[in-house]
Amino acid sequence: VDAVPEDGIFYNTTSNFSTSPELGNGNKAVLNSASTIATIGGLEPLSTYHIAVFEFNGSSGITNYLLTSPATNSFTTMAAEPTVSAGSSLSVVSVGFDFIEVTWVKGNGQKRLVTIGESGSTLERPVDGVTYTANTIFGQGQELAPGRYVVADGDIDQIKVTGLTPGIVYTFEIIEYNGTGTEINYRTIGVSTSYSQTLVYKPTIQASNVVISDVTSS
Repeated sequence: VDAVPEDGIFYNTTSNFSTSPELGNGNKAVLNSASTIATIGGLEPLSTYHIAVFEFNGSSGITNYLLTSPATNSFTTMAAEPTVSAGSSLSVVSVGFDFIEVTWVKGNGQKRLVTIGESGSTLERPVDGVTYTANTIFGQGQELAPGRYVVADGDIDQIKVTGLTPGIVYTFEIIEYNGTGTEINYRTIGVSTSYSQTLVYKPTIQASNVVISDVTSS
Protein backbone atom coordinates (compact mmCIF):
# COMPACT_ATOMS: atom_id res chain seq x y z
CA VAL A 1 0.00 0.00 0.00
CA ASP A 2 1.59 3.24 -1.15
CA ALA A 3 -1.29 5.71 -0.73
CA VAL A 4 -3.12 6.92 2.38
CA PRO A 5 -6.60 8.33 3.05
CA GLU A 6 -7.04 12.10 3.25
CA ASP A 7 -8.28 13.85 6.37
CA GLY A 8 -11.74 15.34 6.02
CA ILE A 9 -12.82 12.84 3.35
CA PHE A 10 -15.33 10.10 4.19
CA TYR A 11 -14.88 7.36 1.59
CA ASN A 12 -18.03 5.64 0.29
CA THR A 13 -16.48 2.19 0.09
CA THR A 14 -17.77 -1.00 -1.51
CA SER A 15 -16.77 -4.62 -0.96
CA ASN A 16 -15.93 -4.91 -4.68
CA PHE A 17 -12.33 -3.91 -5.38
CA SER A 18 -13.07 -2.95 -8.98
CA THR A 19 -15.75 -0.39 -8.01
CA SER A 20 -14.24 0.95 -4.76
CA PRO A 21 -12.95 4.56 -4.54
CA GLU A 22 -9.29 4.97 -5.41
CA LEU A 23 -6.77 6.65 -3.12
CA GLY A 24 -4.16 6.82 -5.87
CA ASN A 25 -1.63 4.50 -7.53
CA GLY A 26 -4.19 1.70 -7.77
CA ASN A 27 -4.91 1.70 -4.02
CA LYS A 28 -8.62 1.23 -3.21
CA ALA A 29 -10.67 1.89 -0.08
CA VAL A 30 -12.78 -1.24 0.48
CA LEU A 31 -14.12 -0.83 4.03
CA ASN A 32 -15.24 2.18 6.05
CA SER A 33 -16.71 0.74 9.22
CA ALA A 34 -16.32 -0.08 12.90
CA SER A 35 -16.17 -3.76 11.86
CA THR A 36 -13.02 -5.85 12.20
CA ILE A 37 -13.90 -8.08 9.22
CA ALA A 38 -13.78 -7.21 5.52
CA THR A 39 -14.90 -9.43 2.64
CA ILE A 40 -13.44 -8.20 -0.64
CA GLY A 41 -14.55 -9.32 -4.11
CA GLY A 42 -13.74 -8.25 -7.65
CA LEU A 43 -10.11 -9.40 -7.41
CA GLU A 44 -7.93 -10.97 -10.10
CA PRO A 45 -6.95 -14.65 -9.82
CA LEU A 46 -3.38 -15.57 -8.86
CA SER A 47 -2.60 -11.97 -7.85
CA THR A 48 -0.97 -10.65 -4.69
CA TYR A 49 -2.76 -7.86 -2.81
CA HIS A 50 -1.52 -5.78 0.12
CA ILE A 51 -3.71 -4.44 2.93
CA ALA A 52 -3.35 -1.51 5.32
CA VAL A 53 -5.87 -0.66 8.07
CA PHE A 54 -6.08 2.99 9.18
CA GLU A 55 -7.95 4.02 12.33
CA PHE A 56 -10.02 7.21 12.18
CA ASN A 57 -12.51 9.31 14.11
CA GLY A 58 -15.29 11.50 12.77
CA SER A 59 -17.72 11.35 9.89
CA SER A 60 -18.27 13.09 6.57
CA GLY A 61 -16.26 16.33 6.40
CA ILE A 62 -14.53 15.95 9.77
CA THR A 63 -12.71 12.62 9.50
CA ASN A 64 -9.26 12.48 11.06
CA TYR A 65 -7.08 9.50 10.13
CA LEU A 66 -4.17 8.01 12.06
CA LEU A 67 -1.69 7.63 9.21
CA THR A 68 1.39 6.31 11.03
CA SER A 69 2.12 2.57 11.38
CA PRO A 70 -1.14 1.08 10.04
CA ALA A 71 -1.74 -2.65 10.47
CA THR A 72 -0.62 -4.41 7.26
CA ASN A 73 -0.72 -7.81 5.63
CA SER A 74 -0.86 -9.39 2.16
CA PHE A 75 -2.40 -12.40 0.42
CA THR A 76 -2.46 -14.11 -2.98
CA THR A 77 -5.75 -15.08 -4.60
CA MET A 78 -6.40 -18.59 -5.88
CA ALA A 79 -6.25 -19.64 -9.51
CA ALA A 80 -9.41 -19.32 -11.58
CA GLU A 81 -11.70 -22.34 -11.28
CA PRO A 82 -11.96 -24.53 -14.42
CA THR A 83 -15.22 -24.11 -16.29
CA VAL A 84 -15.39 -27.48 -18.04
CA SER A 85 -15.39 -30.80 -16.18
CA ALA A 86 -13.74 -33.97 -17.45
CA GLY A 87 -15.88 -35.81 -19.98
CA SER A 88 -18.66 -37.87 -18.43
CA SER A 89 -17.95 -40.68 -20.91
CA LEU A 90 -15.34 -42.33 -18.67
CA SER A 91 -14.68 -45.74 -20.23
CA VAL A 92 -12.93 -48.90 -19.14
CA VAL A 93 -9.73 -49.79 -21.00
CA SER A 94 -9.14 -53.10 -19.23
CA VAL A 95 -10.22 -54.86 -16.05
CA GLY A 96 -8.90 -57.72 -13.95
CA PHE A 97 -9.69 -59.29 -10.60
CA ASP A 98 -7.46 -56.76 -8.80
CA PHE A 99 -7.20 -53.78 -11.20
CA ILE A 100 -9.25 -51.41 -13.34
CA GLU A 101 -7.84 -49.18 -16.09
CA VAL A 102 -9.99 -46.28 -17.29
CA THR A 103 -9.73 -43.31 -19.64
CA TRP A 104 -11.72 -40.08 -20.03
CA VAL A 105 -11.93 -36.79 -21.95
CA LYS A 106 -10.11 -33.92 -20.24
CA GLY A 107 -11.89 -30.74 -19.13
CA ASN A 108 -10.18 -27.35 -19.31
CA GLY A 109 -8.30 -27.48 -16.01
CA GLN A 110 -4.51 -27.50 -15.87
CA LYS A 111 -4.63 -30.83 -14.04
CA ARG A 112 -7.10 -33.27 -12.48
CA LEU A 113 -7.44 -35.18 -9.23
CA VAL A 114 -8.75 -38.75 -9.45
CA THR A 115 -10.38 -40.55 -6.52
CA ILE A 116 -11.80 -44.06 -6.22
CA GLY A 117 -13.83 -45.90 -3.61
CA GLU A 118 -16.16 -48.86 -3.33
CA SER A 119 -19.70 -48.19 -4.52
CA GLY A 120 -21.55 -46.48 -1.68
CA SER A 121 -18.48 -44.72 -0.27
CA THR A 122 -18.81 -40.98 0.37
CA LEU A 123 -18.24 -38.87 -2.76
CA GLU A 124 -16.22 -36.26 -0.86
CA ARG A 125 -14.93 -33.19 -2.71
CA PRO A 126 -11.38 -31.86 -2.26
CA VAL A 127 -10.83 -28.54 -0.47
CA ASP A 128 -9.53 -25.51 -2.39
CA GLY A 129 -5.95 -24.61 -1.53
CA VAL A 130 -5.12 -28.13 -0.31
CA THR A 131 -2.86 -30.65 -2.09
CA TYR A 132 -3.37 -34.41 -1.76
CA THR A 133 -1.01 -37.37 -1.95
CA ALA A 134 -1.88 -39.79 -4.76
CA ASN A 135 -0.98 -43.46 -5.27
CA THR A 136 -2.32 -45.79 -7.96
CA ILE A 137 -2.38 -48.67 -5.43
CA PHE A 138 -5.81 -48.58 -3.80
CA GLY A 139 -5.59 -47.59 -0.14
CA GLN A 140 -2.04 -46.17 -0.41
CA GLY A 141 -2.99 -42.64 -1.46
CA GLN A 142 -4.51 -40.02 0.83
CA GLU A 143 -7.96 -40.90 2.15
CA LEU A 144 -10.32 -38.13 1.09
CA ALA A 145 -13.29 -39.71 2.90
CA PRO A 146 -13.80 -43.10 4.60
CA GLY A 147 -13.01 -45.70 1.93
CA ARG A 148 -12.28 -43.14 -0.81
CA TYR A 149 -8.66 -42.60 -1.85
CA VAL A 150 -6.74 -40.26 -4.15
CA VAL A 151 -5.15 -42.39 -6.88
CA ALA A 152 -3.86 -39.81 -9.37
CA ASP A 153 -2.98 -36.13 -9.66
CA GLY A 154 -1.73 -34.51 -12.85
CA ASP A 155 -2.39 -33.62 -16.47
CA ILE A 156 -3.67 -37.11 -17.31
CA ASP A 157 -6.56 -38.76 -19.16
CA GLN A 158 -5.95 -42.42 -18.24
CA ILE A 159 -5.11 -44.41 -15.11
CA LYS A 160 -4.70 -48.01 -13.97
CA VAL A 161 -5.58 -48.62 -10.31
CA THR A 162 -4.33 -51.82 -8.67
CA GLY A 163 -4.80 -53.48 -5.29
CA LEU A 164 -8.57 -53.83 -5.73
CA THR A 165 -10.84 -56.56 -4.36
CA PRO A 166 -12.31 -59.10 -6.83
CA GLY A 167 -16.00 -58.79 -7.74
CA ILE A 168 -16.45 -55.29 -6.20
CA VAL A 169 -18.05 -52.24 -7.89
CA TYR A 170 -15.90 -49.10 -7.61
CA THR A 171 -16.71 -45.45 -8.35
CA PHE A 172 -14.22 -43.10 -9.97
CA GLU A 173 -14.34 -39.30 -9.72
CA ILE A 174 -12.37 -37.01 -12.03
CA ILE A 175 -11.98 -33.48 -10.60
CA GLU A 176 -10.52 -30.65 -12.69
CA TYR A 177 -8.39 -27.94 -11.07
CA ASN A 178 -6.09 -24.98 -11.72
CA GLY A 179 -3.18 -23.66 -9.70
CA THR A 180 -0.63 -25.13 -7.30
CA GLY A 181 -0.22 -25.24 -3.53
CA THR A 182 -2.44 -22.86 -1.61
CA GLU A 183 -3.68 -21.32 -4.91
CA ILE A 184 -5.34 -24.57 -6.11
CA ASN A 185 -8.97 -24.10 -7.16
CA TYR A 186 -10.96 -27.31 -7.72
CA ARG A 187 -14.06 -27.54 -9.90
CA THR A 188 -16.33 -29.30 -7.43
CA ILE A 189 -19.53 -29.00 -9.48
CA GLY A 190 -20.29 -31.22 -12.44
CA VAL A 191 -17.73 -33.78 -11.26
CA SER A 192 -17.47 -36.77 -13.61
CA THR A 193 -18.41 -39.99 -11.80
CA SER A 194 -18.38 -43.51 -13.24
CA TYR A 195 -18.74 -47.09 -12.02
CA SER A 196 -16.75 -50.22 -12.86
CA GLN A 197 -16.54 -53.73 -11.39
CA THR A 198 -13.51 -55.95 -10.98
CA LEU A 199 -13.60 -59.55 -12.18
CA VAL A 200 -14.15 -62.35 -9.68
CA TYR A 201 -11.24 -64.68 -8.90
CA LYS A 202 -10.09 -66.95 -11.69
CA PRO A 203 -10.71 -70.66 -10.94
CA THR A 204 -7.52 -72.57 -10.13
CA ILE A 205 -8.55 -76.10 -11.20
CA GLN A 206 -10.00 -77.05 -14.59
CA ALA A 207 -12.63 -79.76 -15.11
CA SER A 208 -11.30 -83.20 -16.01
CA ASN A 209 -12.34 -86.68 -17.17
CA VAL A 210 -14.66 -85.71 -20.00
CA VAL A 211 -16.89 -88.73 -20.68
CA ILE A 212 -19.03 -89.13 -23.81
CA SER A 213 -22.22 -90.83 -22.67
CA ASP A 214 -24.56 -90.57 -25.64
CA VAL A 215 -24.27 -89.63 -29.31
CA THR A 216 -27.16 -89.12 -31.73
CA SER A 217 -27.44 -87.90 -35.31
CA SER A 218 -27.69 -84.27 -34.20
